[in-house]
Amino acid sequence: DVGANVGIHTVAFAIAAGTGHVYAFEPVSEMAKRLSENCALNRIDNVTLVPCALGARDDELEMSVNVAGVALEGTSSLVQSVHVLENPEYYQSRTVKVRQLDSLVEELGINDRINFIKMDVEGFETYILEGAMKTLNKHKPIMIIEAHSQRLQIAGKSFEWYIKTFKDYHIF
Repeated sequence: DVGANVGIHTVAFAIAAGTGHVYAFEPVSEMAKRLSENCALNRIDNVTLVPCALGARDDELEMSVNVAGVALEGTSSLVQSVHVLENPEYYQSRTVKVRQLDSLVEELGINDRINFIKMDVEGFETYILEGAMKTLNKHKPIMIIEAHSQRLQIAGKSFEWYIKTFKDYHIF
């Protein structure tokens, strides 16, 4: 669960996984704390919270973190977004750790098959995918990825990038 936020999807995935395991990636400390609390409240014990962002390479980047916008808590972003442009007073710049999924899979000792990836990271999706190609090619997981034309354009990509990059996938 990449961009796990407070864990709404994480908890559902953990229940659906049964004896499987869910890795939840969330760099915003307030959201990660709520995610952890949600797992505890739901007696979920098959989740590993990884408190970092994912990206094309290991790095530290500035993130616009929503600290005041009610109902916009999930709009923190590592790229410029319409939410930040329209309401800059709601955001605070923070340095966050960014890790490459390919290196984390090895570091975390993930040896089981990776079956599913959900990604909602407010326009940073293509950068994460670039840092995950070894893992994706090996496991060929089902993926649900948020994609938005304006955010893709900011990243220098288009919907066509997905089709060219993932030739073996059925893409909507």
